[in-house]
Amino acid sequence: MENKKMLNIVICMVLAIVQIGGLAFMYSTLDMPNNSNKTEKKEEKLSYGSVFAVMLEKTKGAGDYEENTSATFPTTGYNFNQAKSGCVDTAGKKITGTDVIKFESGRAKISVDTSAFCFLYFDKQ
Repeated sequence: MENKKMLNIVICMVLAIVQIGGLAFMYSTLDMPNNSNKTEKKEEKLSYGSVFAVMLEKTKGAGDYEENTSATFPTTGYNFNQAKSGCVDTAGKKITGTDVIKFESGRAKISVDTSAFCFLYFDKQ
C-alpha cells in the first residue's frame, strides 16, 4: 500500500514537471509586447529584390515604369518619386505614414514596424 502511495506521488510530480516545462516553452514562444506603449520602428538594411523593387520610368512624363533588374539604384538621369513610392505589409496592405521611405545620396532607408515589401519609383529627368 505504501509503495502504491509513493508511486502515485512520483507520477504526480513527474506530470507537474512536464506541465510546467510545457507552459514555460509555450510562454517563451509567444510574441509578447514590451512594456513601452510606443511601437518601435525597425530600420532594415535592404537586400535588393527581397525587400524592395526599383521601378524606373521608361518615357519622361508618361508614367510608364518597368522594374530595374540591376542591383543598384540609378545614379544619373533619374529623380526619386517620393509620392509614388511606398510599402505594403505581408498581407498586401499599404503602409501609411510620413517618412516610411527616405532616399538620400543614393541610399534608401525604410522605416516600418512590420515586415514589408517596398516599391521605389524613379522618374526620368
